[in-house]
Amino acid sequence: MTLCDDISGKGIKMHLDTPLKKKDRLKILLHFPGTSTPITTFSKVVWCKKKSVKGKKSSFDIGLEHIKINPKDKERLVFRFCEMMLDYFISGKPV
Repeated sequence: MTLCDDISGKGIKMHLDTPLKKKDRLKILLHFPGTSTPITTFSKVVWCKKKSVKGKKSSFDIGLEHIKINPKDKERLVFRFCEMMLDYFISGKPV
């Protein structure tokens, strides 16, 4: 399990302790707060950048592009993203 940021209907930026190779393919299960069923995507690595922080072991930012996602899951992903943005603009607090 890892935290992701910059999630969209086209891809994901995630953080890992292990590098991945460009064009590696992954099955991703996205779990959102308040939902019981994960969104499944099949994605490929489009970039991997080493991130070094003083005093900590290396970590990596990974850019993934969705290559296959069920249309219903894509709809749920975009809807959830819009819902989170709306909550942020109304409350002023990140979700």
